[in-house]
Amino acid sequence: MPAHPPPRWLGVTLAVVLTGLGAVARLLIPPVHGVDMPFIAFLPAVLIATVWGDWLAGLVAIVLGAAVAAAISQTRPTPLPLTAFVAPSVIALLSGLLILMVAEMMTRTIRQLAASEDRLRLLVAATAAFVVRLDGRGERLFPSPEWRAFTGQKHERRPGAWRDMLHPDDAPAFARLGDGPVKLEARLRHAPSGEHRWTSFSLAPVTRRGVVREYLGAVEDIHERKLVEERGRILADELAHRARNGIGMVQAVVAQSARGAASVEDLRDTVIARLGAMAKAQDILDLEKGETATLHAVVDQVLSSFDRARIDVSGPSDTVLNRPAAILLGLMIYELGTNAVKYGALSTPEGRVAVTLGKTADGLVTLAWRESGGPPVKVSERQGFGHRLLQTGPANLGGASDIRMEPDGVKATISLRP
Repeated sequence: MPAHPPPRWLGVTLAVVLTGLGAVARLLIPPVHGVDMPFIAFLPAVLIATVWGDWLAGLVAIVLGAAVAAAISQTRPTPLPLTAFVAPSVIALLSGLLILMVAEMMTRTIRQLAASEDRLRLLVAATAAFVVRLDGRGERLFPSPEWRAFTGQKHERRPGAWRDMLHPDDAPAFARLGDGPVKLEARLRHAPSGEHRWTSFSLAPVTRRGVVREYLGAVEDIHERKLVEERGRILADELAHRARNGIGMVQAVVAQSARGAASVEDLRDTVIARLGAMAKAQDILDLEKGETATLHAVVDQVLSSFDRARIDVSGPSDTVLNRPAAILLGLMIYELGTNAVKYGALSTPEGRVAVTLGKTADGLVTLAWRESGGPPVKVSERQGFGHRLLQTGPANLGGASDIRMEPDGVKATISLRP
């Protein structure tokens, strides 16, 4: 039976054809035991026309059947008297109407069920899930085409064979399903890729008289979602770790700056400037590439705070620094630039600074800072945070530093592991 009724003209045509067949049967079949019920041969036509057409087709079959039955009864050798014909015909007509109503209700119910099944099938097809069905013990799976396409497993009658498609670490969770709804995530073999993909199993038991007869449910591919969740978790842990490191570095900057500060205002200005240098180095780190930055980018970003026209930078531009190296180098360049502005080459209009970038054979990044044209260099007796940073900072990243206070200007060579 089609889910939707056919065109009405088709149903009416079917009623006419079936009535004709009933008329032939009525002519060929003699009365049984002398009892002539002329309309009974047309009742099947009413039922079939209603089921395969609609109520109008059934009604046409009733009317045509009554007319043809009356006409046939008068063609008999001994026609029935009108009074003998009326009672059976009324009964037959009422029977036909009853058949029509019952058939129409059944047809509507069946078509509604068929339409509901079509909608459910379309809904399942539109989602990433596919339907699964297990026996009451959860041992035998009746594979759907989607299950076969996903896992590559054919119809396997061996009990528990479907668990072979699960990852060995996840299969024990399905050893006993129980008598309640089941919601589990497990890795399922994916035949097209040859790997196990994360899936979500949602199973509901079907019980009769308190006994689980079967399990019905769906399996949804959630592999991409699990990967996103895992990346999010790793990123959250990494951000928390880096936040702790950042706080520790800020504390160290404040503590070291406080030791050499002449006043609260001096401490404030020094801390703000140094944190600003750290922020500039942090700004250029690319989180999508594991928080890396090129050496040239770090140098240009930090030196933008000074008179850039009097600072010459040369060297390879493709050297990549990780986060600790970028921030440390940014702070050291800032300290060198600050000292040059206060006491060195950048404190006079004629002074210049040459910065040469490089890389050693064993992979260390190098930075050479050369000042010229400034006032004579005077060695300070006070060694604050900046001096200690320049002297000991590179050693923390597998490098070294050489700071020389020569008469014509500061000469600094820094190396560190990128």
